Amino acid sequence: MSAVSYICAIPPELLSRIFLLVKHNANPQSADDRRGRLSPLPIQETCARVSVHFREVALGTAFLWTTIKIGRHSVADRVAAYCDRSSTAPLDVWVDLHGSWASDAKVLSSVFDSLAVVADHRHRWHRLSLDLNRDPITQRSVIDLLCRCPAPMIEYLSLSTHSIDEEELPQPANSPTAPTVFMKSSISFLRLRGVAVHYFLPPLGSLAILHLETNTTRVSYSTFKGILTSSSTLKHLSVHGETVDRPQWPLLSAPATLISLPALKSLRICGTEGPVYAGIIFNIDAPLLDSLTLKAMLDGDLVYGHMGNFTSFPQIKVLTFCDFDLSDLGFLSMYKLFPSIETFNSPSTTIEVSRACKSLCALTGPGHAVPWPNLHTLDLGWDDMEDPVSISLLNDARGALGRPLSGILFRTGEEELIQPWLAEVAESTGNLNCDFSSTVDAWPCGWRMQYTDPEDTLFD
Repeated sequence: MSAVSYICAIPPELLSRIFLLVKHNANPQSADDRRGRLSPLPIQETCARVSVHFREVALGTAFLWTTIKIGRHSVADRVAAYCDRSSTAPLDVWVDLHGSWASDAKVLSSVFDSLAVVADHRHRWHRLSLDLNRDPITQRSVIDLLCRCPAPMIEYLSLSTHSIDEEELPQPANSPTAPTVFMKSSISFLRLRGVAVHYFLPPLGSLAILHLETNTTRVSYSTFKGILTSSSTLKHLSVHGETVDRPQWPLLSAPATLISLPALKSLRICGTEGPVYAGIIFNIDAPLLDSLTLKAMLDGDLVYGHMGNFTSFPQIKVLTFCDFDLSDLGFLSMYKLFPSIETFNSPSTTIEVSRACKSLCALTGPGHAVPWPNLHTLDLGWDDMEDPVSISLLNDARGALGRPLSGILFRTGEEELIQPWLAEVAESTGNLNCDFSSTVDAWPCGWRMQYTDPEDTLFD
């Protein structure tokens, strides 16, 4: 029997499962995919062109056709075919419209034909990602077409709107956190990017994961607090940009301004001017918070005693630095603010470059305290100029303090180079477990086991 015959003899149930696994592992959002060009050919269409047997199985596998992407090059008939082939399965809809697409009458008409098709299936939407450079409200509004009607199954919503014709908008509701889109929905994942935080809020009561990503658009502190406290189940919060105007941040923590987040477990912050770091950290009450990620922070942005606040956050066990390092004085402040750190991640620095690795090897302050006495794991970058001896020196220094490390993870894609280097390290470090990884951990932990979030790029 030929190889082709063996392939054609694969049972339909098994072949269908293979197709779904290939789709799951494929890159869901290449640069062309996000703009609706779908190049190279999507895996489901490739499978359907191999043979008659493959085509029959592919067309009969509804979940193979549930991801629908719309851009300026989309064709309504193709979108309709995906909707029909997906039968009654939940849909993941990705809309990416950038550039001057709305200025071309033919493109505008074609895009709205495709949007109208997928809008007729909004009762099946499970995820909606909408990335608009500008919503052409004066012509036809994408937001109005897709987001003003019920979508009872939707759980994942990402709204990125970078500009809008404000004079054409309806008057805002009395409450700045009142829902304006998807009025009756239970959304658990929400990303608001650009001006979306001002105009397009869904119901917030069921949120578990929230991304607030702004640049020039800011809200009042009371609105910021209202958005964060709308959900008592909010577990993961990511804030990128100066979300609140500098004068709006409270100078001192007080019960009236405190942001109560009883379920929050992980927090990420990246600012562009500085106040957002202290403004959030010193004004939240989050007893379950155990993971904190800070990006592009400067030495003076978060200092022990800043704003008159001398509290610490012993509940935080995992601390991550992205794209920055601190001075010795800055790390001394970190040891006081976050005394219970068990895992320290700094993938943008290496052992020989990072000031943290030097600071962690010496007693600190008048009381000669051990820096981060509970620390057991480091997660760092790596380059092939690293001296293996530096690992041994770090390991010995922590051991001399009575607080030895248990492991170090190095982030690198240079597998062939690091493996012999790790073997050399192992000869001199005894029980220290050293390994490497070429991937970046998902945020929040475990989320991408259920969903792929290709838009989460701002903290890479």
